[in-house]
Amino acid sequence: MKKKYPTALLPLSRYKEDYDIILNTVFSGEGGTLTFHPDSDSDAYMCEGDRYFNIVGMEVVLPDNGAVTAAEAAAEILWCSAPFGRYGEIDWGDVADWPEEFEPGEPRWELALLEAKIGPLPERTKQSLLSSSSIEKVYYESQTYGKSCRIEYIADLLLNPLYNSKKYLGPSKKQECICVLYTTPEHPCTTAEQSRIIEIIGKYFGSTPWQLFTRQCKGLAHEAELDITYITDCE
Repeated sequence: MKKKYPTALLPLSRYKEDYDIILNTVFSGEGGTLTFHPDSDSDAYMCEGDRYFNIVGMEVVLPDNGAVTAAEAAAEILWCSAPFGRYGEIDWGDVADWPEEFEPGEPRWELALLEAKIGPLPERTKQSLLSSSSIEKVYYESQTYGKSCRIEYIADLLLNPLYNSKKYLGPSKKQECICVLYTTPEHPCTTAEQSRIIEIIGKYFGSTPWQLFTRQCKGLAHEAELDITYITDCE
């Protein structure tokens, strides 16, 4: 994927999550073939909806001339199909309460949205958001399907150097970060999990200042999600 899409990649941790979603997707379709053509006009595109649940049961056919390798085909399938495994079932509350008077990406919008999700922020943090030159948000969600520890899954996403999870972290910049760990009311964050996530985040950020909030939302089942807001050139 790094070779095929060098300028358009999210941190690879996101594709690790999507890969695990695909691996655990139950095949519910008619199967068939997925054909790659030398001109790159392959059947891997447009994998949303019912086609997404069918793609895991399809046979991949590569061109006879070797124009597409198995690794390139796998990268393209993951690139094209990955977003469609996420159907937005997490409940963030009533969207009517979200800040419509501002444009998404504006510091005031980001501040209002954060406070809608986690409550009032300290005044110093508010001023950091409002004076920032850029704000980036990344979401790290465990995809364990009950097969491993949800917090250790997030630890791998953050700390594994292969995943480029520090893409938006700049130790040389004036920066601070806000972290929110979400779990469900049925499976809340335990004291041991909170201690572990603090240890993980400390290793991840190093000298960059950070804050951690723990909140609950619906739709995650047994999983956990860590949302990080990177505030750069803040005062």
